[in-house]
Amino acid sequence: MSTRSSIPIPVLLPKGVPRLAAVLLACVFVFALALPVPAQSPDEALFNAVEVNDQEAVQAAIDAGADLSAKNADGMTPADVAVDLGHFRIAHMLLSKRNGTLKKSNQPRVTEKIKEALTQPRKRVASPAPARSAAPAEPAPRLSGLMPPKKPEPAPEATAPT
Repeated sequence: MSTRSSIPIPVLLPKGVPRLAAVLLACVFVFALALPVPAQSPDEALFNAVEVNDQEAVQAAIDAGADLSAKNADGMTPADVAVDLGHFRIAHMLLSKRNGTLKKSNQPRVTEKIKEALTQPRKRVASPAPARSAAPAEPAPRLSGLMPPKKPEPAPEATAPT
């Protein structure tokens, strides 16, 4: 004998409840679609696109003005996140864009100090070598003149007086 009830489920509910549930569910969906989606900043959009490995969305975020040197809560840039997740094509794209859009500083790259260092000969850092005399005071020892050290001889055994 079966433990299941042979009464169909719609009979258990009052008449019109399934239709009402369907209408309420449709209203919830329409209302959810009508809600405005919170806008993301270009930086947030860039980080999200990097995390899901979406190259087109990364390009769109860059075009929208995302900062390529922005850092997330972990202190990582979008390129760092891409490398960390193994999204190497996106990492390559971000690094190539970043290197092309670095802010130029007002200072020249080659300063006067660098020019001077390139044109002047190197100065000695160590102290000058001591002056050598014409003839060495003592000739350097030769290996053939060296004698190997002698082995010490054992001390004679002392006999105890009897």
